[in-house]
Amino acid sequence: MSKVWTWGDSPNNELGRYYQDFHYQCRKWQGPVDGDCPICEEPLNDSSKNPIRTPECAHDFHAPCLVAWMKENYENPNCPLCRAKLWGQKRTGDAVIRVAEVESQGSLLGANPVGNEDQEGEQEIKELLEMIDMLSDTLKDRRREVETQLAFIQKNERKLRTQQIELERMEQERRKLEMELKTMRIQVQNEKRKL
Repeated sequence: MSKVWTWGDSPNNELGRYYQDFHYQCRKWQGPVDGDCPICEEPLNDSSKNPIRTPECAHDFHAPCLVAWMKENYENPNCPLCRAKLWGQKRTGDAVIRVAEVESQGSLLGANPVGNEDQEGEQEIKELLEMIDMLSDTLKDRRREVETQLAFIQKNERKLRTQQIELERMEQERRKLEMELKTMRIQVQNEKRKL
């Protein structure tokens, strides 16, 4: 069974833009969830707060507590305990969180557990998507570095051209002065001969 929770009613408009759909994969868990919610420190066996389990690290939280945590930390939505990523895909904002509906009788209801092959396939896809995101970020960083270096090189080329033009102008000035000096020497020699 799956349901969709949308961020449309969120007071944070930026959050609503980035994560329009927040997908929950609901699963019935066998037996009650023991312990306390690490965020609010209240018992997890209160089914009215809909305990949920993160897929990566399998930490349990009350759904409202984790949603509030993610609203505050939406740019980098990690597990409040171990900082494992909660988003399934960085690019789309899809998150996969298993929701545990706690029952006092402890029986397994509803959805069939996912097989190991499916879990391995999902994990492999997730790892590949993370690698694509990482490589994409690296490519963007390298592209920025190359653009910066190219701009620096172009700036230096302009300086070199300006210096080359100035050097050529100075060389012409030197030749002109040499010619004037040569002319003056000839005139001085001619004057000496006349004397």
